[in-house]
Amino acid sequence: LTAGAGTNVLAGNFSNYLSGGYTRSDGGTENSDFEKGRIFYKGGWNDNRQNRFRLDYQLGASTQSYGANTFYSAKYNNQYEKTEHLMAALGGTVNLGTDDRGIQLKPAIYYNHFNDHYQLIRHEEGAAKGENYHWLDILGASFNTNISWLMGKSSIGADISKETIWSTAYGADQPEETWKEIKGTERRLSRKASRTNTNLFAEHNILLRHWTISAGLLYYINNLDEGKTAEKAAVTHHHTSTLSPGLDISYRHKAGKYAYRGIKPSGRPPIQTYIRVTWLSRETRLLSPKRTLCSKSAPSTRQTVRNSRSAASTVMAET
Repeated sequence: LTAGAGTNVLAGNFSNYLSGGYTRSDGGTENSDFEKGRIFYKGGWNDNRQNRFRLDYQLGASTQSYGANTFYSAKYNNQYEKTEHLMAALGGTVNLGTDDRGIQLKPAIYYNHFNDHYQLIRHEEGAAKGENYHWLDILGASFNTNISWLMGKSSIGADISKETIWSTAYGADQPEETWKEIKGTERRLSRKASRTNTNLFAEHNILLRHWTISAGLLYYINNLDEGKTAEKAAVTHHHTSTLSPGLDISYRHKAGKYAYRGIKPSGRPPIQTYIRVTWLSRETRLLSPKRTLCSKSAPSTRQTVRNSRSAASTVMAET
């Protein structure tokens, strides 16, 4: 069963978009049923006449519950999970100068809240049965600057976010007076951890008659803080940082030929509930960020839409 609807309304300098949907299924195999619902709103305002200022805002909520089968562990084929997600974001765009010689400023703030209820054995409650609850809050802000000038187009920016998780399984034990109530159960969220993610980046694009050269640099900093235990003793802080440069070069010929070459390393830290591996035991193992190195080449010849030839080769390495 699937149902959904959406509407778009323009009123003067304001734009509004609202959508929602619902999906459910009994599943094609045992314990693969699911139910999903979502609602999303996106609005905006701009000055219309000069296109100097724009404001964008978003609100959304979603929920899903499903039989997880053997998703998290091959030993148990009747797992279950329910997640809820609330989000809000506010961003702006300020254009100064012209498209060829100008500066664009893009500040933004955002907030996400996640609820996660997991059962290792469906309908079996309690920590001894592998049931966990998690609340995750993410509050962040970003600021990007795009500059068009004589030597091309440059971008610099930063994104900083703070993540805080309350859980029945992950993080450090907290004083009992700070524990969080969980609706529908006598269990409480008694453990807490947080981390700060910082992304700093710079990129420059040189646009010539036949050549396009793009070079960028991303510096990622992650600070994982387990906070203080219930006994007020400090615990270990974990700090990781990654420097990722990237380079793209492409050539365009007036006859329609082009060639592309790029190399980009990247990294992605595990999400909060995957940072620590804790099942029926209290043993915790911190997972390392995932890193990827991608090299890609793509020569091509295009005389017409019907008669075209292209080839691409991609090499990736992950750690």
